[in-house]
Amino acid sequence: MLSNILQDVDRDDLAALVLLDLSTAFSIVDHTILLRRLRLTFGIDHTAHRWFESYLSFRKQYVRRRPNKSSRCATGIGLRTNLVILFVLYTADLLSVIESHGLSPHMYLRRSSNFLDEVQQASAESRQDRSSVVCDN
Repeated sequence: MLSNILQDVDRDDLAALVLLDLSTAFSIVDHTILLRRLRLTFGIDHTAHRWFESYLSFRKQYVRRRPNKSSRCATGIGLRTNLVILFVLYTADLLSVIESHGLSPHMYLRRSSNFLDEVQQASAESRQDRSSVVCDN
C-alpha cells in the first residue's frame, strides 16, 4: 500500500490515504442486505443462497458478564469476526463507488489495532531511505 502511494507521488499524481477503523463493523452487518447482495451482485442463488440464509437467519445472542447472563434474543445483524469473506462481499460496492470518482482504491485488512502506528513507521523509514538516496547522489 505504501509503495503505491510513493509511486503516485513520484509520478506527481494525487495520493490520499483514508483509513477506516472497521474493528466493530462486523457487528453492524444487516443480514437482509447481505443476502440480497449475495443474490443480486454475486449471483449466489438456489441451494447456496438458502444455505447462507439458514446460517444467518434465526440467530440468537446474549450478553454475559461474569456469572450473569441475559436471556437470548433474535438478531438480524452482525457477523462472527472469522467470516471475513462475507464482510468483504458486503462492502464490495465501496470499491466501485470510489472508482466511479476516478480513484484507484486499495483495500487492506489487518486484524491489528496498531495499524496506524505501522503505517507511520513505514512512512518515516521510507522518507529516511529516500533522503539518503538523494544525499548519496
